[in-house]
Amino acid sequence: LSNGTVAFCGPASQCVPYLVQIGRQMPANTNPAEYMLNLVNTDFSDPQDVEKLLLQWEANCPPEPMVEHMSLPERQRYRTSFLGQCVTLLRRHSVLAVRDPSLYGGRAFMFLFCCCFFSVIYWNARERIQQQAFYRLWLILWFIGVPASLGVIAVFALNIEFIAVKREVRDGMFRPAAYLIAQLLLQIPMMIFLSICSLGISAYAMSNFQGEAFLPFLFTYALQLWVFECQAQSLSVQFNNPLLGTLGFLQNWFAAFLFAGIMVPTDDVIWPFRILTYISPIRWALSSLCKIEYSDTTYGGATTVSGGMRPFVCDADVPPALCLGATGEQVLDSLGRNYKTLSSEDNVARDSFILLAIAVAFKLMFMVLFQMKTTIMETPKPPANPKAVSMRIDQTTTVSADEVVG
Repeated sequence: LSNGTVAFCGPASQCVPYLVQIGRQMPANTNPAEYMLNLVNTDFSDPQDVEKLLLQWEANCPPEPMVEHMSLPERQRYRTSFLGQCVTLLRRHSVLAVRDPSLYGGRAFMFLFCCCFFSVIYWNARERIQQQAFYRLWLILWFIGVPASLGVIAVFALNIEFIAVKREVRDGMFRPAAYLIAQLLLQIPMMIFLSICSLGISAYAMSNFQGEAFLPFLFTYALQLWVFECQAQSLSVQFNNPLLGTLGFLQNWFAAFLFAGIMVPTDDVIWPFRILTYISPIRWALSSLCKIEYSDTTYGGATTVSGGMRPFVCDADVPPALCLGATGEQVLDSLGRNYKTLSSEDNVARDSFILLAIAVAFKLMFMVLFQMKTTIMETPKPPANPKAVSMRIDQTTTVSADEVVG
């Protein structure tokens, strides 16, 4: 091409014979490509010779072949099925979860370390006696609160992942729903894995939690971890800067810990802050986990009696303030006089439903934000002064090859 006009079109092997045919013999030891470029470039050849060369091709070019026009099927945006996309994404993110420890592997180690640390600090709470029944409550609270706070790592990691996924979705590599389903299918077993790391050694090997209640305790614990994971997902896409998301997560976690019904009684919290007590995941998780752990157990230093003011009496060496009950249910009722979150009533199903509702709310918020940020493209804004842009274009000059060489 030269000035938008064809000078030759055909196989490279026919270029030199064509030049010979029109009287443009190529000198010996010359590169055909460079020779042809020099012929059609007005910076290296006479413009009249270039114009003549263009007219010669127009006179000698072969006729265009007849092309049969036929309708082509509309190109599909996605080359793989929805199920195939889900499987591929699930496999990819599973491999990434193993190779990159920042999202799950690192937290699993920290969960194990933190919970074992608290088991060592509350070592005497492993004994089911009156003096340690109260401290077992605090051990459970630490098991819940500290691992949940480490979800702040997920905010940063998921924000980095979202940047890459957003670009892939906009490029048409997969549907947004496929990524959301793959993430959900990966999260569920990972929450159980993190729960085992938190409780397997610390609670059941070191702190003497009752093994018969392992599965309900594990799944309830995993559910409250999933609540904070969904919250971290929502905050990871809510802000472009991951630091803002991490600050928001820490603020929400602190509110959940403060309004769990242990630090501050629910009835003492003024409105509208009392709303935070009803949406605190730690409150509902603590209620269920204490019910599961304390039920069907006995505590030494107390004896069940009938006909008294209380259904139990404690030994003489037990301080009155620590006399909580002979059975786990009695201990829960005694603790419930000061901490209304605790009760011997079986509210595990209710608490689990509330935890699930909170998690679904955060998950839906994440899905909406993800859909908006991956499908809505910003419309380019017109220039503020089109005339100024036109003047800058007109003033742009083309630099010739001689000026470049000079």
